Amino acid sequence: MVSEVLEKNTTLIHLDLMGNNLGVEGAQVLALCLGKNTALAQLGLANNNISARGTKAISEALEKNTTLTELNLAANEIGDAGTQELSRVLRRNTTLTQLDLGYNQVGAVEARLFAISAVLVSNTTLIRLSLEMDQIDNDGMKIISLGLE
Repeated sequence: MVSEVLEKNTTLIHLDLMGNNLGVEGAQVLALCLGKNTALAQLGLANNNISARGTKAISEALEKNTTLTELNLAANEIGDAGTQELSRVLRRNTTLTQLDLGYNQVGAVEARLFAISAVLVSNTTLIRLSLEMDQIDNDGMKIISLGLE
């Protein structure tokens, strides 16, 4: 199983699981391994229906993991709770440099935008953030820009 391999792996640095329908349970199992992994630098989880609960598990793993630099969570319906939890962790994370949250409708709810903006204010390592097709209108862009000042 991929999760067992990841837990013990010391060489694999890039894993793309895009479109495998991992769901919440798959994300939770993967998160347990991610917290212990010491090699993986890039993880692609786009389009896996992990939702807010799966995003919460991945976020908690980011608190322990010190090697992951790129994370793709695009098209996972992460919702309010997922955005909030990920933002909470990213305010303190010092390894992630690239994050893709595209196609998650982040801009559909103002609270999500404020959470992302708070990350931009406090995180000093994130250099690439994708919010592609996230329904961000002019007001939403004003909120995001607060984090860029």
